[in-house]
Amino acid sequence: MTHAKEHGTKKKTDLEEKESESAMKASKKRRERWKWTAWVLAAVVLVRLVVGLHPHSGQGTPPKFGDYEAQRHWMEITVHTPTKDWYRDTENNPMEHWGLDYPPLSAYQSWLCGKAIQLVEPEAVELVASRGYESQSSKAYLRWSVVLSDALFLFPGALACVGTLYKRRRPEQRLWALASVLLQPALLLIDHGHFQYNGISLGLAAGAAAAILNNRTFLGAVLFSLSLNHKQMSLYYAPAFFFHLVGRCLRKKNPLLHISGLALVVFYTFLGCWLPWITTDYSFLHVLKRIFPFERGLYEDYVANFWCTTSLLVKWKRLFAGEKLRSFCLLATFVAMLPSCLHQLWKPSKKGLLYAMANTSLSFFMFSFQVHEKSILLPLLPVALLVLEQTVCSEWLAYVSAFSMYPLLERDKLGVAYMATLVLYWCVMRVGKTNAKRGPGPISTVLGSHNRTFFTLSVCVALGLHAAYALAPTLPRYPFLYQALITAYSFVHLVAILVELTASQMLLEDSNV
Repeated sequence: MTHAKEHGTKKKTDLEEKESESAMKASKKRRERWKWTAWVLAAVVLVRLVVGLHPHSGQGTPPKFGDYEAQRHWMEITVHTPTKDWYRDTENNPMEHWGLDYPPLSAYQSWLCGKAIQLVEPEAVELVASRGYESQSSKAYLRWSVVLSDALFLFPGALACVGTLYKRRRPEQRLWALASVLLQPALLLIDHGHFQYNGISLGLAAGAAAAILNNRTFLGAVLFSLSLNHKQMSLYYAPAFFFHLVGRCLRKKNPLLHISGLALVVFYTFLGCWLPWITTDYSFLHVLKRIFPFERGLYEDYVANFWCTTSLLVKWKRLFAGEKLRSFCLLATFVAMLPSCLHQLWKPSKKGLLYAMANTSLSFFMFSFQVHEKSILLPLLPVALLVLEQTVCSEWLAYVSAFSMYPLLERDKLGVAYMATLVLYWCVMRVGKTNAKRGPGPISTVLGSHNRTFFTLSVCVALGLHAAYALAPTLPRYPFLYQALITAYSFVHLVAILVELTASQMLLEDSNV
């Protein structure tokens, strides 16, 4: 009896030791994963700082300078004027000098950054007198503010999304996916070269997707509402989130109750952001008009979408009035994104949400009204997050998106940074891409084993266009010929990517939410 008791005690002790050893090993693995994640994030921050050493938009080019001056000016205005005047055309805030045209959360961000800079260099945000202010120290502060905003919003959003989407993948695969998302050349060049704060809205959108993938739909609704209130471009994702969430609700016992709950969450989030401007109808409507300036026209500069590309043959702006063009854009965008939206309504799935975000944002970029070339960052995010599912497509879009913006980047004197970030991204993809996935869509199926050949051919033609842009003489009759060719060539690739991703979404398995 005593022997049996001792044997049982020893067996229990051995079991406890094994459990303790197993827990220690698991803890060691977690620490090791976080250590490598920290190294990747440190490298990502370093790359951002190096890109920030290059010129910014409008550097040394008065009187309006560029987007850098716009961001600095908004800090100046929000710090020194009352909230009700942030969006008004006043003597100290004239519309012609970069009137604030982003939603309230961007205005609050400008106020916060402005207050911080005012503590260390008040001349940088002095009312009126600081226009065109470009001291080295103030530029360093502003550059660091973008890096910090990425660290606070984009990094956590990407980490959460990659961790949720690929929880069953090996740690090194997740780490590679994270690096490929955070080292996208186009995002690095626009936010840390040209100078903007897109990482905030993109990070909030990624966080919203991660929350929804983890079945925390109310948190997802809050985060996406905040993304919308930071940059109106996040509307490109709105149909994907809307139809996915409604599709989820329709599978609940009380769908109307869940839909009503989500609607209330969105309403109160918007109410909190817009509270200072809803005291009178005029203020609210005036801000809306600033945020959605339809009078600007069909597109800006040379953007790789349908309207700009086909304007080489069809002069849309001459043939049709603005109202008619807006109707055309609405219809074309609706048709392009309809399959993805209906798919998520009837078969909502975790991967399907990311595909729908990619497809709706690509549809908006290619067919909607008033598109800027920088809007390509919207489809770039979800496609980058799908890198372990659509490796070839993800890499292709990364190159095409940066290439499509080359005329803008060259104008900002970011040619060296452009080449360096592309080479760095190529190296990252070569290091991690041991089992590249083509995806099940028709483009990948048709290309099959010849995919690498077509990829190489595509890059060679792009290099040829670069050479022509840099070396060939400008034709007096067609002064913007090379910009137009870059636009058209990029658009052809985007059409192929949209077809591939839409078809791949349709081939996803049934709902798994």
